[in-house]
Amino acid sequence: MSNVRRIYVEKKEPYAVKAKELHDELKNYLGIDVAKVREFIRYDVENISDEVFARACKTVFSEPPVDDLYEETIEIPADAKVFSVEFLPGQFDQRADSAVQCVKFLKEDEEPVIRTAVTYMIEGQVSDEEFSKIKSYCINPVDSRETGMEKPDTLITVYDDPADVAVFDGFRDMDESSLKALYESLGLAMTFKDFLHIQKYFHDDEKRDPSMTEIRVLDTYWSDHCRHTTFSTELTDVEFGEGYYRSPLETTYQSYLDTREEIFKGREDKFVCLMDLAMIGARYLRKIGKLDDLEVFHPSRMASRILGMGDVLSLIEKAQDAADEKAAEETARRMMENKFDMNDMLAQFAQIRKMGGAGAMLSMMPGMSGIDASQIDEKAFDRIEAMIYSMTKEEREKPSIINPKRKRRIAAGSGTRVEDVNKLLKQFEMMQKMMKQFKKSPKGFARRLGGMMGNPNAFRGLK
Repeated sequence: MSNVRRIYVEKKEPYAVKAKELHDELKNYLGIDVAKVREFIRYDVENISDEVFARACKTVFSEPPVDDLYEETIEIPADAKVFSVEFLPGQFDQRADSAVQCVKFLKEDEEPVIRTAVTYMIEGQVSDEEFSKIKSYCINPVDSRETGMEKPDTLITVYDDPADVAVFDGFRDMDESSLKALYESLGLAMTFKDFLHIQKYFHDDEKRDPSMTEIRVLDTYWSDHCRHTTFSTELTDVEFGEGYYRSPLETTYQSYLDTREEIFKGREDKFVCLMDLAMIGARYLRKIGKLDDLEVFHPSRMASRILGMGDVLSLIEKAQDAADEKAAEETARRMMENKFDMNDMLAQFAQIRKMGGAGAMLSMMPGMSGIDASQIDEKAFDRIEAMIYSMTKEEREKPSIINPKRKRRIAAGSGTRVEDVNKLLKQFEMMQKMMKQFKKSPKGFARRLGGMMGNPNAFRGLK
């Protein structure tokens, strides 16, 4: 007798959105007009107590206000056809895993085993050929397969010890017809021409027959290599066949060509390819300034970051992109004249934001790999900006006039505390003192700053 419990869960008519969508897709895409489509989520459950199973049926497996639940079987009308789809062995079943976690919330010492499938019921007069088309439409062979309606005796899988890895005896000396038969039996991603090349390699270089593992690994590489090669292959003759979508496709493609001409004008190293088609939108948005925090990937620079060596080149590029030369000169002049005020501080925050924030800047600085940029409180900038924006024009230009009454007003207006306002004013006062020290003795200031960083000679070359 089976220890497995089976339930089917179906959305009630007003909420059966997926079933209705599939009905429309079968009609519009496949040209098959069926009377009705019903979709059930099937749960097979084992190793669970009666009490917890009863509670899970109403709290985990279904939601009574929107779902109908059927135990063990569903009624199949005479004019209906049914099939079920499950994940392939080894594929992650997120629904089943979530159900297991939720059942353990009900009783933590339960160790349920759960498998799920989707059962489709097609009602109406459907021929065997049409039913086969519907199955092909609903089943993605990459991750799923059709499964029977019978209930298993157990869900616990017992795996046999794996056999020795198979070796293709006689592979290197096979004639072309025998090799072709082997190729077709393996379902490889590579072409038969590639397979012939592998045979030549093992015959001439390895002087042995390959194992199943070697062929599978080579096929995986070939598949990945071919995919990248395809995306980066230059497209020189693009044509659009007759059809309903020809006009919008041609219009979109021409828009792509116009956009890439604007972005890559004068560059002969850039050509039309699938990769460029996929990336052109992001490149255009970055060019017009809509993606300021988008970072261009450079493999060698990323390797430097991982090794803790920083990425100074990217940091410099970000600074150049974000910098307003005239504004920078004005800020420098005001700092040297000790006129740096809260308005200048706001401008500096804006520059940091343009460069991706303090966390992004730290990740590019040499020696900072030990700092977790995600732990940096970027919202601190928001709080400081809020406090500065809550100040009057006079208070921003002369923070020294901010008395206790003004501090309470600023704190209330910015949603912060008086202690936060005091901290901001103290930091600003320290910055002003540093600017005075720099103006008075640049070399002395550099030595003190270097000492704070743990290296008094860090700025030894400063004039």
